[in-house]
Amino acid sequence: MSSMDGKEFADLADCDNSSIQSFSGAVITHCTWGLGKIIRIEERPDDQPIFRVRFDSSTKEFNLDSFREGFITKIEMTAEVPAELHSSDLLNSYTEDDLDESVRANIA
Repeated sequence: MSSMDGKEFADLADCDNSSIQSFSGAVITHCTWGLGKIIRIEERPDDQPIFRVRFDSSTKEFNLDSFREGFITKIEMTAEVPAELHSSDLLNSYTEDDLDESVRANIA
């Protein structure tokens, strides 16, 4: 799995909001509730998207500020990076050491 911190994710979403739906199913780490899975992403015109996250005992909703402000400390994506993210400035800013083998293979 490839991962990034919440602030990096918010920056990516701000720059390329067309890829937001690609993160449905991603696993996040929240500073209070621990591990959760993004089960739904609601895009809203002229406002931040809402991320519905399922934790062990509850479902919570977050906007990008939760990622940006460090409440969501990590987001882990599936090994296959969505094609639309290949050209993003944020992904291109990673060094080879930051990406696992499967992600490097998808970028090449």
